[in-house]
Amino acid sequence: FSNGTATVTGICPRRARKSNDTLVSDAQLLAQDLDSSDPDLGLRYSNNFTVKPSGPSRLQVLTQDQTQAPGTPTGRVAGFPAAKTSGTAFSVRARITDLYWNLVESGSYDLRVKTSDPNDVEPSTKTVSVSDTFVLNLKRAATDHFIGIYAEPVSGDPATGPNLPEDSDTGPSDVQYYSRISSLTVNAGSANRIILLHPEQSLNQGATSYVTARTGNVPNRAAGTAFTVYVYLVDQNFNVVKGVRNGDLVTVTAPGDPLGSLGFSGTIDASQGFATVPNVTLRRSGSLRLEAVISPATLQGYNSDSQSAGTNPVPFNVTAGAPQGFQVLMPWETENSGQGEYPNGGKIVGSTSTAASPGIFAGVPFNVKVRAVDSFFNSVSNSVSGWNCPGADPCPSVYLDTSDPYDGAYDVQTGTKNLNSTGEITLSATLVSRRADHTIFARNVNGILANIDVNAANRTTAFFVESSAPAKLTALLPAEYEVEGKCDVAGICKSISGPPGKGGLPSSFAVGGSTQVRVQLVDAYYNRIRDVASQPYVRVETPWDNLDLSEIIPAQ
Repeated sequence: FSNGTATVTGICPRRARKSNDTLVSDAQLLAQDLDSSDPDLGLRYSNNFTVKPSGPSRLQVLTQDQTQAPGTPTGRVAGFPAAKTSGTAFSVRARITDLYWNLVESGSYDLRVKTSDPNDVEPSTKTVSVSDTFVLNLKRAATDHFIGIYAEPVSGDPATGPNLPEDSDTGPSDVQYYSRISSLTVNAGSANRIILLHPEQSLNQGATSYVTARTGNVPNRAAGTAFTVYVYLVDQNFNVVKGVRNGDLVTVTAPGDPLGSLGFSGTIDASQGFATVPNVTLRRSGSLRLEAVISPATLQGYNSDSQSAGTNPVPFNVTAGAPQGFQVLMPWETENSGQGEYPNGGKIVGSTSTAASPGIFAGVPFNVKVRAVDSFFNSVSNSVSGWNCPGADPCPSVYLDTSDPYDGAYDVQTGTKNLNSTGEITLSATLVSRRADHTIFARNVNGILANIDVNAANRTTAFFVESSAPAKLTALLPAEYEVEGKCDVAGICKSISGPPGKGGLPSSFAVGGSTQVRVQLVDAYYNRIRDVASQPYVRVETPWDNLDLSEIIPAQ
């Protein structure tokens, strides 16, 4: 004191707002005697006065459950914001404050919000005067979300911006005007649907559709090779839901695959929120999809991840396995990949050629399809096998080895063909002998395939070849016998010895004796025509026997 008075400088109140953001109008100064000498002057309070905030200096962001604390070091009541639920809207307050977290009396800034959720829709930038709210709806369940608010000046130099430094909970170093809520927990909602993922895929939690919920590519699967998939129990935003549906059955199927259609199963592990479905094994090559269904089907959203449910399961390719051997298909047979196990099965058999209902006729070409197949009758192409078909080796070569002793305008050397790049080839065959036990064996000439001996896949079952149209008559003398299919048509029949259509040497005739001559109606390949409607009326003559010119042999 000097002359009974003292001037105290540097008085700087920091709290200008109460917790309800009203101005502090009842602030007082306290004067206290501190020298402990008599007389004791005691305590004296000043009259009330009002403390007002200073100019804009900071941004502050609070959730609706957080309370501001102006004048304190952090500007808010200690504690983390309450947890939110995925897909449930909530609001945050953006506040423009002075250096001590007091809400300013005036000041406008363009504020924008950015969150750590990659799947939410963030509100548009808007001009905030002193304080305003933004409505958010976070999708991804996590325990470490943050919500940041960025400021830009309404007017002024955009290069420098307003004097609003980062708060103590700083954001990215390259963002100058920034405030955030950190360590915000967003919990998954209630179980609503299931989603199937391959091990090479990841779940994009917080996604809004099945298409965006799956990330990563599914590689090719080899037929017959087992793999594992996972079926997740998720909320409507594809966040994993734990703690419910423990032990519930999940069935995975592959429509269109003979084995996959039967299904593979697993059960929900509630502690993890998903079911592991092991040993998924597919047999049919091509583009397939896996589908999943949960039982009991009590979810409010999707109880299946399937085409019928509209969830668009991801297609992937199943490739053929290691080549096993040839499969030969006749015109009435259709390949049935994935069905059977080599050499049995693998085809659908229609109406075969029989004596009662013939489908193959002598001298008429027909197609035979030959396939190089794996254990489950999938065609093995160059891309799977590493072959160079139809060019240089390695490439399996095939020759049609028929049971017809008289067909063939080519031998093994000229008739051998290489497969095409898809592991298949269609060859033309022409048989000439009428018989009921014909077979065709697709022989692997160069021995590239594992199974080169005759088996149920590379040789046809017995089938019937009928004679073709009537073409000529032939006469069989005593001791001669018919040989159907022993023909002499160039380019179709192989070389023969002796006359066509018959075998044996005729017996000698005794002059004046009687003998029988057998006359037959045959096709161009010397197969006898048995159709009753086609039988002709014939007469036998002996034009070179001058002594018998007057003999009349009745026509029959």
